[in-house]
Amino acid sequence: MEDKTNENTKKKYISRVDEMLEEMKNYKPSFLIDQILPANTVDMLVAEPKAKKSFLAITMAGAIASGSPWLDRFSVKQSPVLYLNLEVAPEYFGEMLNKTLGYDYHGELYIAHNNFTAPFKFYISSYKTTQKMKDGRIVSGIKKLDINPEAKHAIEEFHSIVPNLGLIIIDSFRRSTSANENDSSEVSMYFNAISQLRDLFKGATILIIHHATKNPSDPNNPLKTVRGSGDLLASIDNLYQLIPQRSESASGRELLTLKTDYGRIKLNSEYVSGIDIGVYDYKDEQGRPRINFVFHGAAYEGATKTEQSKSKIKELLELNGKMSYSQIIGECSGISETTIKTALKNLKEAGEIKQDKDGLYELPE
Repeated sequence: MEDKTNENTKKKYISRVDEMLEEMKNYKPSFLIDQILPANTVDMLVAEPKAKKSFLAITMAGAIASGSPWLDRFSVKQSPVLYLNLEVAPEYFGEMLNKTLGYDYHGELYIAHNNFTAPFKFYISSYKTTQKMKDGRIVSGIKKLDINPEAKHAIEEFHSIVPNLGLIIIDSFRRSTSANENDSSEVSMYFNAISQLRDLFKGATILIIHHATKNPSDPNNPLKTVRGSGDLLASIDNLYQLIPQRSESASGRELLTLKTDYGRIKLNSEYVSGIDIGVYDYKDEQGRPRINFVFHGAAYEGATKTEQSKSKIKELLELNGKMSYSQIIGECSGISETTIKTALKNLKEAGEIKQDKDGLYELPE
């Protein structure tokens, strides 16, 4: 008689590769932000100080919590979001929220602050414990890392109210733990503690904000910019690097590039390594300072300037519809006019764009 228990165990824990690949044919990854932020992962966003990484994380949180497209470009899976603000005072963080989201924002976004007035402090700290070994010995002084009890209790209570969190943002790594980021064993224990959040909020993505290392060997390679032990990279699923490109103070515009380590962002039927984001400072009708993040096109690595320009032009026309030559030039700052002319000529000859009777460029129907 066939042992059903063993057969069920084999099916549960062991898979034939051909069967697994057959099942994968129809597999579609789930995203919180389409093509950008996957669901049910532990991810890290790194950048140098003052690179607006917290502001960018707020835009992600705000979009997901409200169900609005991120950067008015990428669809989201609407889910509650918990933002652990461990970096700045609540008053200043409130100003950051208003600058980014506005006073009229509505969404299921929750904020937990880490200051002396908070009912709990989220912190993964070290303590020493005793442990019974296999041979019966009791060994004391073993170092462990865990979420502090007050925070764990508060998070468990929060889970009873909001069990279906889609995203938890920890801002930042260094403010969330006493672990030595250069010690592989302590980093490993830190992520073991983080896994408790994943186990509690099943399916939630955890995004940890971290500072980039100084003077990386390759500043354009996300994997070379993470500060700390190599176990940081081994413990996360996806890595994002935010790179300031240039600032145009006269127009209040700044350009950032968000790069990934997986090259999976699909734009216009092709995969790219990152996206460019325009950042605009302005004042609202009441004179309050605001900041706006705008999708600015694909970021390319290793492509020629002409190829970059061609893809950039198609992105602009997809977003804006018809555009004049001068409008295209204005949106392609950093690219020479000669290169843009060549790109427009190549695109027209290939039938990828067309001009109407007024000379405006547009995509074919």
